[in-house]
Amino acid sequence: MGELKVKIQKFGAFLSGMVMPNIGAFIAWGILTALFIPAGWFPNETMNKLVSPTLTYLMPILLGYTGGKMVYDKRGGVAGALATMGVVIGADITMLIGGMVMGPLGAWVMKKVDKCFEGKVKPGLEMLVDNFSMGIVGALLMAFGFLAVEPVFNVVLTVLSAGVNWLVAKNLLPLTAIFVQPAQVLFLNNAINHGIMIPIGVEQAAKAGKSILFLVEANGGVWTGVALGFAIWGKGMAKKSAPAATIIMGVGGIAEVTFPYVLSKPKTIIAPILGNMAGLFTLTALNGGTVAAVSPGSFFALLAMTPKGSFVANIAGYVVALVVTAVLVGIILKLDKSEDMDELPEVNKPNFGKTAGNAKETVKSVSGKIEKLFFACDAGMGSSVMGVSLMKKKVEEAGLDVTVEHISVKSLTDEPDMIVTTNALKARVEDTISKYDKQIPVFGVANLLDEANYDELISILKENAAGTSNATGVASETAAKAQNTEGVAINTEYAGNTNNNTKNNNTNSTNTLTQDNITSEEEKTSSRNLFPEENIILNAKVADKTEAIRLAGNLLKDHGYVEPEYIDAMIQRDREASVYLGNHFAIPHGVAGSEKYIKESGISFVQIPDGVDFDGETAYVMVGIAGKNGEHIEILGNIAEVCTDVGNVEKLRTAKDKKEILEIFKNLR
Repeated sequence: MGELKVKIQKFGAFLSGMVMPNIGAFIAWGILTALFIPAGWFPNETMNKLVSPTLTYLMPILLGYTGGKMVYDKRGGVAGALATMGVVIGADITMLIGGMVMGPLGAWVMKKVDKCFEGKVKPGLEMLVDNFSMGIVGALLMAFGFLAVEPVFNVVLTVLSAGVNWLVAKNLLPLTAIFVQPAQVLFLNNAINHGIMIPIGVEQAAKAGKSILFLVEANGGVWTGVALGFAIWGKGMAKKSAPAATIIMGVGGIAEVTFPYVLSKPKTIIAPILGNMAGLFTLTALNGGTVAAVSPGSFFALLAMTPKGSFVANIAGYVVALVVTAVLVGIILKLDKSEDMDELPEVNKPNFGKTAGNAKETVKSVSGKIEKLFFACDAGMGSSVMGVSLMKKKVEEAGLDVTVEHISVKSLTDEPDMIVTTNALKARVEDTISKYDKQIPVFGVANLLDEANYDELISILKENAAGTSNATGVASETAAKAQNTEGVAINTEYAGNTNNNTKNNNTNSTNTLTQDNITSEEEKTSSRNLFPEENIILNAKVADKTEAIRLAGNLLKDHGYVEPEYIDAMIQRDREASVYLGNHFAIPHGVAGSEKYIKESGISFVQIPDGVDFDGETAYVMVGIAGKNGEHIEILGNIAEVCTDVGNVEKLRTAKDKKEILEIFKNLR
């Protein structure tokens, strides 16, 4: 079951990766639709001509390009767009799902073709071969899509649309809540929402000017009701924290902040299920719906996407869902006999199995000399670099001839001899490398900043170097202590370049965080200081981790390092994988692909003396990171050494002057 959950999450994450970057385009189309179609606020025949081509051609091609780029970078994006065009031309319905399939498929084909030419092209002919191979493959993909795939998609989408329309006609759409709400809590909802509801909803909106399908998963009243119910009738810590969650959900539409409450009392899942059913019944009866996807699911986003004539229906659907959910939560909590809810379970940390026993198997499976040790993470730009920095130092001190690099999970090959990752990502790493014949042991750790993990690894490496294969006793204690902790990923942009970027990470005694002492070549040529005094805030008081992350991001935005969208990417990163690293320390940073919102590399620092909760852990120090072209990597090594020492973190927490913060980092080496 755990393996199935991993696969569904990966599939949902992939679909989300295609759809979410293009939500702004969907909203733009929704605004045009709401304003200028014959039933819109300001009917205009000329402006209405923008609506149909945007939906028919631009949207599928955007999805195809994005999906292709996820598989094979920009070249894959172009191949994906060409492949998508084949299924778009001549289709009777909007081919959003066609773009989501043909985009990645076209990129995969292009990647395989390029691999065939690898190392076989004479110098000077590379550009010619690249362009003509793209042209030929692209033309074939377009023809294949048009002649073979498009008719199949027409049938599939017609059947799906007919099925959904039947549910709506028979007033059975509310029954989908039985599946949607539990899927949301388990983070399995993306496959349903982005794979079915949004594509068919867009098709309906194109014809009718709105669709109720956009509100099957995104009716924010449901999760606002959950938080409100706990705020009124909850106990202990849940009752104290729920009011803030109610505001965050209602105003910001961040449903994830309410999931821990349901997980703390699993019986309460009945409330959002029945609440969403009630909301959907209301929306169906009053003919509600929105012109485009509601993202995030806040009340204000709902109003923004509501067409003329549907405000009463949509507001009623929201309020009914909220009230029914809150009341049912209250009834369930009143019937519950437990005395307190002092701890809420962690979310965004799926249970892939404890490491206990796995470390022993890891060491058993080592055959031959370990020469390449890779740290593998999902996608990001900080913690794994720190882990590599710490490990490289220990490897050098031990006199071991082992190359230590970092890499993204999806970029893993059979190159490493051993892989280190977090417990939460261990299953995905093993799944990724399972296709290779080479047996590569995977070592799961609970905390990337816990040096004890690396001490155990050094012992294993020493025994391996000495030719000792039976090193299971070395790792057994680490395995017993391991806990499930979500990893923070590294940016795939740096994958494969780590060794060059961080070669002297731990031996450069002059590397510090102050402007006068930055000495790496990239930092010398950087147009400005990565970590000036103005990027520091002391004595911050925040209501929750989202506000804390936003504060760290705003420092970078206000001083010209990033675009506003990068802050949203930092918050999204924490939703996908906690940015809390241990030792009361967190490093907010963006998701993969968010580098485009970075103007210049920069680092921000937020001191929170009273602490802020990160799913049961308390962070006092926040270091926000925006890394471009690897300029920040050396500094991350410095930060890593500071924050592995709890004493240093305490000094950072209690510092009274910004110069003290800079001094702590400066005096480290």
